[in-house]
Amino acid sequence: MTDRTAAPGFWTVVLLLLGAARKRASGRRSRWVALLRKRWGLVGGIAPVNDAAMVGATIAVGVSILFHVLAATATAMQPRRVICSIPGSRILPQ
Repeated sequence: MTDRTAAPGFWTVVLLLLGAARKRASGRRSRWVALLRKRWGLVGGIAPVNDAAMVGATIAVGVSILFHVLAATATAMQPRRVICSIPGSRILPQ
């Protein structure tokens, strides 16, 4: 028969302690995530967005696009003078 009164070996104790620490850390992490979800109302890690925020963001993006389009058309519509220079002569506008 084996001697059951013998003390466990060093590596057996180390592995048992590491396993217990890993389980405690996992429990703490899941508890922390649960508390965050409860506190902030997080769903799947993404904060809920209300309708007013979506409307404001949509208006901001729309105004930004409008300004960019207006600036591009204003720049494109400006009359341009093409100036050609012939070597050894005057600069001639066309």
